[in-house]
Amino acid sequence: IMDEPMDTEDTSMQEMQDMSPMRHQGNAGFDINVGGVDVAAHFGEAVPGTSHDSAYDEALARFIRNEIEYDEFMRLAGGQTLGDERLEMHEEEEETTPNEPDVGQLEQMLVVPKGEMEEAPGPSTAAPFTPLPQTKRPRPELSTTLQQLMQEVMNQDEISKPPPFVNYQDETSGNNPGEISRTAAYRERKKMTRTLEALMGQANLIYAKGQSAEALTMLLEVIRQEPRNSEAYRQVAEIYREQGEGELTLQYGLLAAYLDAKTPCDEWVELAEQARTLDRLDMAAAAYGRASRIDPGLWLYWEKRIELLEDTNFRHLAMRARLSALQQTDCVRSDLDFDWFHNMVKTVAEYFIEINDEDKAVQSLETFVMRARQFGRSAASQHETLAGMWIGKGKYKEALKSILALCHDHLKVVNVDGTEIVTVKLHGFAGYDVAPIPLPAEARFEVDDEMPINLMCKVAVCLIHLQCRAPATNLCEIIMMRSYSDIENIEPIAELAQAIYGAEWYSFGRRFVEQLQQWQLLVEDPQLCFIYGNFLAAVKEMDRAMEAYERALQLDPSHVDARINLSGLQQRAGMGDKALETLRDYDLEGCSHLPDERLLMRQAEFLFESNQTEQFIKTARMLLTPYFYEIHRNPDSVAKKRICRNSTVWALSTTLRQAALHAIQNSTLEKFVKRLGAATFQHTNRVCDEMDAVVLHDYCLKLIESLGVLNRHVDMLTVCCYAFLQPKITKDQKSITFQNLLYFCAIKADNWLLAFEYARWYHQTVNNSVLLQLPEKEVIIKRIFNAMNYVFCHSQNVSYHRYVMRALVKNQGNHALQAISGNNSLITGTYRHALGEFLRVWVANKNNPLICMLIGLTFTHMACKKDLSSRHMLALRGLAFMRRYEQTRSVKQEVFYNLGRTFHQLSITTLAIYFYEKALNEPPPKVVVMEDDGTEKEQVAERYDMTRFAAHNLALLYQSSGNTHLAYEIYEKYLVI
Repeated sequence: IMDEPMDTEDTSMQEMQDMSPMRHQGNAGFDINVGGVDVAAHFGEAVPGTSHDSAYDEALARFIRNEIEYDEFMRLAGGQTLGDERLEMHEEEEETTPNEPDVGQLEQMLVVPKGEMEEAPGPSTAAPFTPLPQTKRPRPELSTTLQQLMQEVMNQDEISKPPPFVNYQDETSGNNPGEISRTAAYRERKKMTRTLEALMGQANLIYAKGQSAEALTMLLEVIRQEPRNSEAYRQVAEIYREQGEGELTLQYGLLAAYLDAKTPCDEWVELAEQARTLDRLDMAAAAYGRASRIDPGLWLYWEKRIELLEDTNFRHLAMRARLSALQQTDCVRSDLDFDWFHNMVKTVAEYFIEINDEDKAVQSLETFVMRARQFGRSAASQHETLAGMWIGKGKYKEALKSILALCHDHLKVVNVDGTEIVTVKLHGFAGYDVAPIPLPAEARFEVDDEMPINLMCKVAVCLIHLQCRAPATNLCEIIMMRSYSDIENIEPIAELAQAIYGAEWYSFGRRFVEQLQQWQLLVEDPQLCFIYGNFLAAVKEMDRAMEAYERALQLDPSHVDARINLSGLQQRAGMGDKALETLRDYDLEGCSHLPDERLLMRQAEFLFESNQTEQFIKTARMLLTPYFYEIHRNPDSVAKKRICRNSTVWALSTTLRQAALHAIQNSTLEKFVKRLGAATFQHTNRVCDEMDAVVLHDYCLKLIESLGVLNRHVDMLTVCCYAFLQPKITKDQKSITFQNLLYFCAIKADNWLLAFEYARWYHQTVNNSVLLQLPEKEVIIKRIFNAMNYVFCHSQNVSYHRYVMRALVKNQGNHALQAISGNNSLITGTYRHALGEFLRVWVANKNNPLICMLIGLTFTHMACKKDLSSRHMLALRGLAFMRRYEQTRSVKQEVFYNLGRTFHQLSITTLAIYFYEKALNEPPPKVVVMEDDGTEKEQVAERYDMTRFAAHNLALLYQSSGNTHLAYEIYEKYLVI
């Protein structure tokens, strides 16, 4: 077998010389060759051939080249044109329906007097309808059009939208000079409507005579021509009801109800009960949904819909139905009390909070507040929570309207004369209207003592964000006059002070905080001390600001923002060492803005020199965050194609940059950079440019090395991608370092997509390079294919295989690509293609043990298939190549294991056990490693030890044969950790 010559030419692929179709000459049969065996002789009779027709071939070639139309081709070929086919179909329709009356006859029949109608001929002579037994009756199938309409009925999200009109007639373009005018089209549609109405009237007439089958046929024809006619569906449903077809009655009844906008609620309820009887719970739930839309105040319909949705495991739709019921049910009609609403709201709110649907949770909370007001119950805490959630989402108008409407008795908005200027209209539990919003400049507030301070602060925050300065300052003056003895009031006061600072009302904000500091409870709050320091720093009172920050740190040493601001002021005052001491040994990850860059650089150098790796990583991340944020702030600069000025440096690939951006997405560092980078840019309103490209390059490289030491490979890859994409580094030709690190970091982080894109880019660059000579280029390309194959061993993607096939076309005869292509085909089960690729490599590398093993493995897989008659010959070929692999491979433990695995797959258990035992008796292989001093040393490579694999397979063989005692001994000896 090994000495047989190989036929490397593939004769199965024929080159197409022209576009003429291939024909079999004479009466020759098909030459079928499967695996080198001609199977044509096994057929009972020869396959008849066809004669060669040059005129037909020429016409077909012209039609394929789009030189003639289809009708012209059929005339030349002697076939039917499209017009002939339409005419023939029309004649067939006339032959099949000879007794169908025309439009004129139908109109005459519709105006027949009542007496003449009674004298019409007797009942139809058609065979009576005999329904099948219920157990044998198949489920009826609707047409495609009706199925689409049924899907629209069941689609609850789109149920309120009118369905698009389906036009089954041919349309013409508006620019066509032969287009029918609008008036003519209207007349045609009107004529069509009259025709269909006449057809429906005729159907009603013959149905009254007892001819149900003919009436049903005519009504179905009306539906086919006008699928939006609800009356036709309703009449079809009535006919099916009489015939006992419950399924079709339900389907056509639902279609009729859906298409009729005036369908009453009782009809929907009847359809729902009918669907429930037929165990079509989804249709029943949809019908009850339409009934609840028509009469939303009745809880009964909502209750039945929710019950059906729960039974069909549509919990999300059931919760949405509960929320709609809470918002629309009339408690008087449905006889519901407040406890029922409270329990229902609690269930709905907990569900939407669990799935992180904040909008629906806010709606449920708003519903509870309105229902509590309807029943005269207190819901102050829920109302405060609701207002806070609205403010957190930036919906300041909604929060302001809610407080002004529901607290109208305690908080009034008046003008200078004391006249109310805000109108509040309550609509029971349905909502409220408040106008005008935003408040005018002359608005003032009248607040009684029962108004909670928390809600007053939230009103002031809303006014500040809505830029209503005069009303906001008036309300803040009222807040300053209140007394504070409850610790719950501290947080809303701090939020209000922060809002004033964000609006840049520095002088007013300082006076506001100073006025509140007369209360001991507020003086001891670290957040208020920090905000007070911000106000003092904004009005240039630096000494008092540092005292306020120090006071905040005394009250809360973990206050990161106060520590950063204090260190910044100390740095400006010339106290650099003290500023550095302020930041040292503290975790700054939770800060809202970044410290001074010079302090971070000094701290990073100190931590790096003292080998405090974890702290250095945190400091370096903060130091590099503004520079990394440039990639998110200016994505266009990253997306531009970069061509390096230096001719020895290759241009950066757009695909590689996109893969690097994809590696950054959704990472922890990306969230950190976006949060602090945006805050820093907004705070300073400038781009950080203190560090040049060299210093920035060094800090990025140090950070990558530190992350690698701690085996934080994902963060290491993210930093490498950021540094590779950073515009300042790229301009100074420093990105080549991080470009070369991309593959290493991607492999360590298991990001195989980026690793493949890098190998593909590098391969393309080397092929297009004019600086590399052939010997050197071949060595580099082999290394690239080795790196690419390492990626393929860990990740499989169809795009990888397509790239390999394209590369094979450009690099024919490349053994590495052929082996990779064979591996991909072997994994996907395409054994014939894999065998062809491996044999092409084996012809030039007959002593390569890996190729011999792969060919033997491929033959073994082919021999294990069920649809082969020559499995024994294939198995022998596989064993022959495994024998060649044994002769050329020096690592005996690996060889014996692979031989045992081969016999194991072929179910030759005796030989499998023999080779597994030989593998267990062989020592593991040794490898040469490099010591730190540069000397080489041999050591046992545990990662290449096959002992446990062989022991596990051997134990499985013993266990499958019933010898559990030997299997247990193998486990005890080799597989116990």
